Amino acid sequence: MNITFDKTSDAAAVLTLQIVKSDYEQKVAAEIKRYGAKAQIKGFRPGHVPQSMLRKLFGTQIKLETINRLVDESVRNYIVENKVDMLGFPMQHEDHEAQDIEHQDDFEFKFDVALTPAFELELTSKDKVAYYDLEVSDKEVDQEISMMQRQMGHNELVDEYQEGDIMRGLIAELDAKGQPLEGGLQNEKGLLMPQYFKNEDQKKLFAAAKKNDVITFSPNEAYEGSEVELASLLGVKKEELGEHKESKYSFQVNEISRYVQAPIDQELFDSVFGKDAVKTEDEFRTRVKENLQQRAASESDSRFGVDLREYCEKKVGVLPFDEKLIKRIMKNNNPDKDDAYFDENYADTVKALTWQVISDRLAQQFGVKIEQNELKEAAMMTTRMQFMQYGFGQVPEEFVEKYANEMLEKSEQRENLVYRIMQNKVTQAAKNVVSLKRKSVDRAAFDKLYKTKEEKKK
Repeated sequence: MNITFDKTSDAAAVLTLQIVKSDYEQKVAAEIKRYGAKAQIKGFRPGHVPQSMLRKLFGTQIKLETINRLVDESVRNYIVENKVDMLGFPMQHEDHEAQDIEHQDDFEFKFDVALTPAFELELTSKDKVAYYDLEVSDKEVDQEISMMQRQMGHNELVDEYQEGDIMRGLIAELDAKGQPLEGGLQNEKGLLMPQYFKNEDQKKLFAAAKKNDVITFSPNEAYEGSEVELASLLGVKKEELGEHKESKYSFQVNEISRYVQAPIDQELFDSVFGKDAVKTEDEFRTRVKENLQQRAASESDSRFGVDLREYCEKKVGVLPFDEKLIKRIMKNNNPDKDDAYFDENYADTVKALTWQVISDRLAQQFGVKIEQNELKEAAMMTTRMQFMQYGFGQVPEEFVEKYANEMLEKSEQRENLVYRIMQNKVTQAAKNVVSLKRKSVDRAAFDKLYKTKEEKKK
């Protein structure tokens, strides 16, 4: 066997693998023998089928599979042993000639290899990168506590309507005299939230409405003719509205429901932080602020990651990727797309590749690696945050672990976690090496950093 590796440019190479019969013949013979030991062929007992017959029946297929394995192993070993810095996987050479597996003894396989362009990058304390310390205000603490109160709140029945309440009752279509229309539409399970009416005059009709009141209104005016809203309110299909759309309707208020947010008390403290972990409102505010500060620190690190990327990309400059090979990789990953798609998305792909190779170089400089326990912990942390978004502050660890394991079993989610962990570790490592140009900013100024970036893109 002979392998050659010829660079055709700084970003491309051709790997040629030459195989002769002696490279694979013993493997083929052993495989045929193994296959013969269990082959079920009429007229022969297992293990007693002549080798000549086995070769005739299965030789070509076994030869093909053996050579394919040999080629795959040889190419992979060469890439690893020679530390070829490449993008994607080797692709069959475009001018590769078809091989006659059945009749040839010697073979030549050629592969195109997209190389990572050479570049120099090593971060030191001489490199200065912006770092924005996001401050947490008392107003943000108040907003966070208010959100917790809403999440832990409950519905209760009241006698008089206030904006935001939900009213339930009978909706009935009226005739010209204001009486229930015979054969008209009725919905005994009518549900109204006047705050979402688009017409202010119709909204005012329900101001200070009380239980058992009967109010006459025009749903068509209230929702400015929206058939979707009308059909939902009246409990019919849009196609069934017809002449009923223009009618007046009565609404008999049978129930008024109000969502009341939880008070700031021990029950709220226990729901958020666990039983007796917090005893007073001051302690509660302190813990809430600490949590917000942790989130803010994470956001500051994320923003640093953005600025670090921009700094490194500017320092490295434009990398000379091989456009033809990159588009072939794109095609392999998106076989259902046409050439116009690859032309349109090539620039974004190159930008992503540029950061990927830079990130890999930084990971190499800092000795960054991902351990299995880190991946598991990241999955569990993501799961906990998802539960918190749904208002579940305290979730048993066995449930968190169950959902985390399910997440890791899904290849796309696992790859996303690996990428996120790697980016975080590279960012943290760089943060400890470069000189930080620190600046404290409030939420408005911090958010503006991203808006400014988007405006520059436009």
